[in-house]
Parts: sequence; structure tokens; C-alpha cells
Amino acid sequence: MAPQTRTGTTSAIEAPAESLRERRRRQTTDEISAVALRLFDERGFTETTVDDIAGEAGVSRATFFRYFRSKEEAALHELIDLSGAMDRRSRASSAVAPTLAALTECTADLLSRVTPQQMTHYAVLRQLIEREDALRQAADAHAHALAERIRSRLLATEQGNDRLETRVLAETTVALLQATLDEWVDSPESDLVALYRDAVERLRRCAALPEEQRGL
Repeated sequence: MAPQTRTGTTSAIEAPAESLRERRRRQTTDEISAVALRLFDERGFTETTVDDIAGEAGVSRATFFRYFRSKEEAALHELIDLSGAMDRRSRASSAVAPTLAALTECTADLLSRVTPQQMTHYAVLRQLIEREDALRQAADAHAHALAERIRSRLLATEQGNDRLETRVLAETTVALLQATLDEWVDSPESDLVALYRDAVERLRRCAALPEEQRGL
């Protein structure tokens, strides 16, 4: 079933005007990543080599490494693209209001721009992560790095002087995104933004419950 997502008019999550060179680079990056995901799914992550990916994509080994530093990065391309856009959005949002509400609103807006192709790739990636330890570790490390970048932005604001609070805000923001994407993989007919807002609302309701009813 085709993913039900609200999409913008362009293929990128965030799409400022691109030069022809930038557009070609993005297209090549997307194509190599798509080939990598297909081969990992068909042959397994460990069994697939960089040379296999380059050959199937019709590029040289050297060209592969101009676009990606590793097989893991090629597999995580869509997630890295989404997270990079989220990081850039959080930079602007946290500078104005370093709150969970501000961060979740910028994430919801970002998710409204995700394309069906990106979500299809993400669904394949999540399945691979579940069975490939190397990819699971790489994805976990990427999520941790994203949370740390968001936290550093929060700490840099005038209001960001509570180290624990900024950690909770940053890691909760990333966890909400991950939970939404994982739930979407199990229910691809769902609207991605509506699913995300539902996750946020469930967190708010849980936090508002008396301690003995939170189930935590």
C-alpha cells in the first residue's frame, strides 16, 4: 500500500533553490542509496560490498566514496537527510523558544514535506535495522548524535542553562520522531503528520497523569 504522507511539490525534504550541479548530486546520492538498500535487502548487509553497490549503480568505487563514507551511511541516507533537516530547523526554532512545543512543531512541519519515495526507503531501512546489527548500531549512534546537536543548540540559548532539561528536551524530540516513523512502518496507511501529533499528545497526557498512573 502506498504511504499516506502529506508532501510538498519537490523531492527534497527541505528544498531551497538548487543549482543544476546540486540537483544532479542529489539525484546521484538518492540513486546510489536506493541501490544499496535493495542489495542489502536481497543479499544481506555484510554480504554486500561497496564494489557491488557501485557496480549496480553504474558508478566507480571512487565515486561511491565521494558521496558516502561507508555502507552504513549509504543505507541511512534518507534518515540522515531527514535528521539533517530536523537539525537545521531546530537551530532556528530553539533560538526563538527552546521548548518541547517549539521543537515538536518544527518537526511536524518537516514531516509534512516527506515524500512517498523517502518513506518507502525508510520502511525498507527499518526492516534492515531490525535484522542487521551493524545498521542498528549505526542508526543508534546517528540518533544520539542528532540529540546532542539539538541539545547544544538549546544550551547556547539564553534560557538553555539547565543541562538536564536540555537533555530531556533534545532526546525526547528525537525519540518522538523515531517512535512515529517506527509506528508508520507498522501502519503505512496512516498519515505521518497526524501520527506524529498523536504521539506528542500521548506523551503530554502521560506526563499530566498522577505519578502512580503513568506506567513508567
